[in-house]
Amino acid sequence: MTTMNKKIGKRVAAIRRQRGYTQEQLAEKMGMSVSAISRLENGNSMVSIEHLVELASILNVGIQDLLCDLFVYTEEDKSVTRELRVQLSRMSLLEKKHLIKYIQLMHEWPQ
Repeated sequence: MTTMNKKIGKRVAAIRRQRGYTQEQLAEKMGMSVSAISRLENGNSMVSIEHLVELASILNVGIQDLLCDLFVYTEEDKSVTRELRVQLSRMSLLEKKHLIKYIQLMHEWPQ
């Protein structure tokens, strides 16, 4: 079992509990056995990327929420992310859509 599997498993278990699901309920929604969910949460196995996407959907989180423990963020990264969340929370849906277009254009602009 790898450290990555353990981190993802712990995150899945925590989010599952936050959402009020038992392992049995999650297994049923995923079409998997309870033992498969248990192995995933204990870090003894890993599901495919397709199953991770499905799992994120069932748990109503982004896939990044399941994988977030795999990334190292500096304090500056965390500070900027917090500020982005604050600013995004103040924006209307239309403003958010415009922001996405702006960001996409920014990435396409020659450096």
